[in-house]
Amino acid sequence: MKKKLCQLLAAMLLLLLPAIAQEGTNAPAWQAYNGKRIGVLTGPLMEDIAHTYFPDSEYLLFNSYPDCISALLTGKIDAYLGDEPGLKSVHAEQPKIDYIHDRITSQEYSFAFRRNESSRRG
Repeated sequence: MKKKLCQLLAAMLLLLLPAIAQEGTNAPAWQAYNGKRIGVLTGPLMEDIAHTYFPDSEYLLFNSYPDCISALLTGKIDAYLGDEPGLKSVHAEQPKIDYIHDRITSQEYSFAFRRNESSRRG
């Protein structure tokens, strides 16, 4: 059950692949990055998806998205895996970074919480 939950969370979290894009051009399809240097957040969720969708790539593991962004901007990686809301924010703040709008997976986001009286109060 725990493994299935992790796989489901991975599919939900890992939606897009950003890339540095040249102005005036469309970002290439994410499949074009198989065989490239891919930044991956440390942990089984992102690592499993990277191995599934980018089997021929070199993976560089990072502890945080800011580390991935720095590696991307300095050319240490060709792209990194991330979730759509985070990638939209990065794209808005870093004009040199774009993201591929074609999703690797198409899952709905949701979350679980512990029900109690205090969680229902606004």
